Amino acid sequence: MSNTQAARNSACATAQAGIPVLLTSAPGGGKSAWVDSVAARLGLGCETLIGSQIDPCDVGGLLAPDAAHQRASFLLPDWFCRLQTAGKGLLFLDELSSAAPAVQAALLRVLREKAIHGHRLPQDVLIFAAANPVDLAASGQDLAAATANRLAH
Repeated sequence: MSNTQAARNSACATAQAGIPVLLTSAPGGGKSAWVDSVAARLGLGCETLIGSQIDPCDVGGLLAPDAAHQRASFLLPDWFCRLQTAGKGLLFLDELSSAAPAVQAALLRVLREKAIHGHRLPQDVLIFAAANPVDLAASGQDLAAATANRLAH
């Protein structure tokens, strides 16, 4: 078995153990295609969030007033609801190193607990993230320590 295949097998096993996995390589290195192939091989739907193109509300949902109960609650994002309904799947956080700090902060509970505002993703949801090295990424930055510490590299 090649080193590349061993690394891929290790990444899959890590994700299946419930630990989010970060893939890092140069732009065009095949990270997104590999994640798509993993989802297909495992028969999982893949929900992709592209870090450079989302806002914190795309991760944590929108605050909605509930006047009848004199409180506010959150409307969960579509991707979260689709994964909950399916009961399994793959969440792919692409271009994570290009995500704004507020987006990375919004992802902290998703990465650590697979949760948003007390709602949890099913145990059988795998989480992969992809990043480019800072020196090769357009508008890339180092991941915040809190984000990086929640991922297997």
